[in-house]
Amino acid sequence: MEAFARERRDWLLKYISLSNGTPSHHTFNRVFQLLEPDALLEVLKNDGAEFIRNLEGLHINFDGKKIKGYSPKSKGNTGLFVVTAWINEHKLCLGQQKVNTKSNEKTAIPKLLESIDIKGSTITIDAIGTQKDIAKKIIDKEADYILALKKNQKTLFEEVDDELIWSKVVAEE
Repeated sequence: MEAFARERRDWLLKYISLSNGTPSHHTFNRVFQLLEPDALLEVLKNDGAEFIRNLEGLHINFDGKKIKGYSPKSKGNTGLFVVTAWINEHKLCLGQQKVNTKSNEKTAIPKLLESIDIKGSTITIDAIGTQKDIAKKIIDKEADYILALKKNQKTLFEEVDDELIWSKVVAEE
């Protein structure tokens, strides 16, 4: 927060006076300790909804990351995994969804899609999110999508590969 305030000082000055300078880490810590979590959540829901409506038409990237507990030798889903909806143009996280321990991103992505308004945006997801139910949910929420395709979706990959090969042949004739 302190680094954000320092980097965006000119922008912050449009909204608040910084007569005592940029707030320090300790100041932010004291303020956040005084906030009521439920009241903050309500403000973010209400005021954040208006801000997010202004983001219509932007690219929202859904991506999963392991947050903690990483060990190169660990196997399976040990540690904390989350899927994040990220708008790169604004360096803004729209939401996150924890991935259940005995699951993967495929189950967390639909939950995250349900929690945010994506209408009019373009959603990108890596190959693990190339699922019919995920694509349908994006369409139902009136957004577009770009889903990665790898050989882990063998039949679909072969169909697309064949289509691309034959479209080149037809185009050359």
